[in-house]
Amino acid sequence: MIPKVNNLSTITTNSSATSLQQQMNSSLFLIRHFFILREEITPFDSDFKIVEKTIDFYQMKNAISRLISVGASNLWSRENNFFGFMTPKLRDNQLDSKLALEKELRQAIERFILSAIQHIIGNLTSFVTKVEAWQSVQLKSGLNLKLTTQSFAEANKLKELLTLLESDMTQTLPPIIQLINLYLNYTQFIMHKKQIIQTLKDNIIEYFRKLEDIIKGHYSLEDCQIINFSMDKLLMFLDQQFQSNLLNKSNE
Repeated sequence: MIPKVNNLSTITTNSSATSLQQQMNSSLFLIRHFFILREEITPFDSDFKIVEKTIDFYQMKNAISRLISVGASNLWSRENNFFGFMTPKLRDNQLDSKLALEKELRQAIERFILSAIQHIIGNLTSFVTKVEAWQSVQLKSGLNLKLTTQSFAEANKLKELLTLLESDMTQTLPPIIQLINLYLNYTQFIMHKKQIIQTLKDNIIEYFRKLEDIIKGHYSLEDCQIINFSMDKLLMFLDQQFQSNLLNKSNE
């Protein structure tokens, strides 16, 4: 039975990874074409605002509800103004195409960053979420238990997590940076590409900052020696990963 469970776990993991890759591809596809569209409309000094007219039947709905609940005989008075309520309202909604484009672009970038973060350091985000949930329960219940009493947060488990994270980042960062270059490898997109890559790097660092705070706040000196986490080494590792992959791409 054990081999079947292992195979099922592998299939589930692969399926999750494939789903994240598809999300990243779709987000980058949208980002690329939103950038192209923005470049095309920017030179034109035009007003991209339009007025959309809609009919609001909300008052009619209320009037019909009153008709059912009160009865027709009580609705003909001047105070009730039944016919006034039965008249739909014409409303104007102003739509700005440029603002809508910027909103969609921003959301596509956010979706890509979230998918990439899950793909690269999903194990770390899961650990941080568990710790935050545990802290919330502790705060509400008034208990004063140690985090290290939780099986998922033992020092040895955290050391294993860091080893796994290093392997994950080494394997997943190069393909993701290559994917960004594939979709945004145009001269006019250089600044946008750098911003997206820097945002991705900043988000990874932010999660490791949270991990650093957790270690400092909940683990003893002995535990810290077992865990052996260094933020400085992590930053150097990330710098090497991002720079080497960007250099490799520029040399192709």
